[in-house]
Amino acid sequence: MRFAFVLLALLADVAAAATFTVDTTSDVGLTACTPAANDCSLRGALSRANGTAVEHLVQFDIPMTDGGCVAATGVCTIRPATALPDINPNANGLVTIDGLTQPGASANTNTPAQGGINAQLKIVLSGTACGGGSGCSNGLSFVRHGTVSGLVINGFGGGTAVSFSQAGNGGVVEGCYIGTDVTGTIAVPNSYGVIAGGNPFGGGFSSNVRVGGNVPRQRNVISGQTSEGINAGGANFQILGNLIGTNAAGTAALGNATGMRLSGGVGFFQIVGGADASSRNVISGNGRGVVIAGAGPTNGTRVIGNFIGTDVTGTLPLGNGNLGIELSTGVNGVQPPLVGGTLAGEGNVIAFNGTQGVATRNTRGQVIGNRIHGNGQLGISGRTGDNGTTGGRLPNDPGDPDNPANNGQNFPDISAYAVSGGNVNLSYRVDSTTANSAYPLRVEFFKADGDEGRDLIGFDSYLAAEAQTVKPISLPIPSGLTLGADDVIVGTATDAQGNTSEFSFGLVALAVNDSPDPHPAGLPFMVDVEALATTGPFKPNGVVDVSMNSTPPATCTIALEPRVPANTSGGSCSLIATQAGARTITATYRTFRGAFGSATGGDVVTTSPHTATAPGPEQVGFTRCRQRVVEGEVAQVRVTRNSGGVVAVGASLAHSAGTATPGVDYTVPPNQVLSWAAGDFAPKLINIPIATDAPIEAIERFRLTLGDPVSTAILPFAQLDIEIMDGVDDVRFGDSFEPPDCLP
Repeated sequence: MRFAFVLLALLADVAAAATFTVDTTSDVGLTACTPAANDCSLRGALSRANGTAVEHLVQFDIPMTDGGCVAATGVCTIRPATALPDINPNANGLVTIDGLTQPGASANTNTPAQGGINAQLKIVLSGTACGGGSGCSNGLSFVRHGTVSGLVINGFGGGTAVSFSQAGNGGVVEGCYIGTDVTGTIAVPNSYGVIAGGNPFGGGFSSNVRVGGNVPRQRNVISGQTSEGINAGGANFQILGNLIGTNAAGTAALGNATGMRLSGGVGFFQIVGGADASSRNVISGNGRGVVIAGAGPTNGTRVIGNFIGTDVTGTLPLGNGNLGIELSTGVNGVQPPLVGGTLAGEGNVIAFNGTQGVATRNTRGQVIGNRIHGNGQLGISGRTGDNGTTGGRLPNDPGDPDNPANNGQNFPDISAYAVSGGNVNLSYRVDSTTANSAYPLRVEFFKADGDEGRDLIGFDSYLAAEAQTVKPISLPIPSGLTLGADDVIVGTATDAQGNTSEFSFGLVALAVNDSPDPHPAGLPFMVDVEALATTGPFKPNGVVDVSMNSTPPATCTIALEPRVPANTSGGSCSLIATQAGARTITATYRTFRGAFGSATGGDVVTTSPHTATAPGPEQVGFTRCRQRVVEGEVAQVRVTRNSGGVVAVGASLAHSAGTATPGVDYTVPPNQVLSWAAGDFAPKLINIPIATDAPIEAIERFRLTLGDPVSTAILPFAQLDIEIMDGVDDVRFGDSFEPPDCLP
């Protein structure tokens, strides 16, 4: 009898399983859900699905005649005025809400490698009618597990699009646009996109929640939220294949304030991305990209294979405005967060973010195998509490006893570098005692892009027996990567407990030479900066900003280029002092843009005096009054600016005939106005072809005249006579010869 009773109970549950077809945008609780028209609202379908221990499907078939639909687009919008029912089946129940069942809807077909998301979604759940005091804070709230697919959920400005409070086993959000319109191009913000929370340490937490997936139809657009796109506090949380902070094409920013925030505890394995490209997230265009935070340690959290700060191609800038990744969890986790990995495809691209690429705060975190470049500040920052400010690098300390974030792990000092065939030969040393770092160390080497490691060359294992010794190694150069003698290599060291250092850097000294000095105010002069690496085998890379204390300040930027002397780079740029007097030239090596810095990890600054004298008078003119040219050649006439340079000047050039026949003996130059901008001293060149004729003739002439001066005098000569000589005569010595007297 007991078996029969249990069997009847199971059959009753199976019989209770149902598909509820929403056929109206009405917010009234229409619960009949029969084949009849207009008798099943979303509110009613959710009410029917609650309280059972079976699987229910909520699907859509809303006619275009419904008042909430737009026939031209096929889009129907449901606007609840009060909170929808919490979705709370019994422990074994499951509710699936599938917007792709609405006629005209179609799932995305693009993989992450193919680009953006092309889903055509036709059901919008909008919070714009909720009102401030109605309690309508969230779009869909799952007390237990459930699935949301193919919906646009937006406008819940005081709450969350989808929340899983105690989702048990298997919450899913896939194929949705969250925080945007149906096109995925315009933000219609929720406060939060997806939250899976509860109390991680009290037993009432969500687990096994998946946002997105590695199948094209599962990818979401989660963008435009005023707070966080995703807030994950549960265990075994997967975030795969999504666009977070971009438009649906993955080409423009549509940012969340924070892309995602992850928190949890021991054993809370959270996966963002994957080694296969199908799992890749694009996390770009947000205020902050990824924040891993919480009062306790977040063990097993992995951020792998993602594009963070780029467009969907991984190559173009679409940076998060502040940090790319922030590690701010507790310090006692057995398994610290991992950014990147050792296997193919696990490295992230972390680029173009406004401040730091990866920032470690009061925590341990492994940062290995990534491509990091183009970030506004450090690629990896280990300063405790720096929080995205402009704090400089963390220098090595002897023996490594300091203990800030990531244990203050010292980076490798590279002392020798050479390229030989297909290998790169390096010597390095990590100044960490076995008492202060957990050995062995994983030491990674990268081709530098500025101060960061853009291209991973390879790694070495630095054993306890080798601690604090210089170790020579040879690494094969990866296929497709080129290395030359003038390239700069940077490295990181990660200890056996998962503490990763900042990128290595060398020390640099600057020398400034300005020429000419003294020099008239208002005229450009050259500043040459030479950068000498005082440690390591490399020629300094990066940029030097040059400024001078005039009003307004004069500035220019030099991109350093290798020079012939060892360990030396340099470059030049021009400045103009706008006032006469004693000036100071300041050259600043920017440590956030190159693999060098000061001994304390900051910029390197040097100064040099410059004297700006009073400018001379404005003058333009011919440099001579007579110029000889041989038949068949070209007469090149020069009009020069000889003095001044402070203001824009000009003069007219006019031709007049003489004994030479215009158009026969020479090509007539056009009358024209010659102009110079302030600071422009380039001569004006007028080329006049001279014809060749057979007869032997006397010297023939024509004249050029400067007139109508604007803000200048015409000196030393306002008149130039061109004299044409026969080529057969022995007068080539006279070509360009200046006779002593000018003609009247």
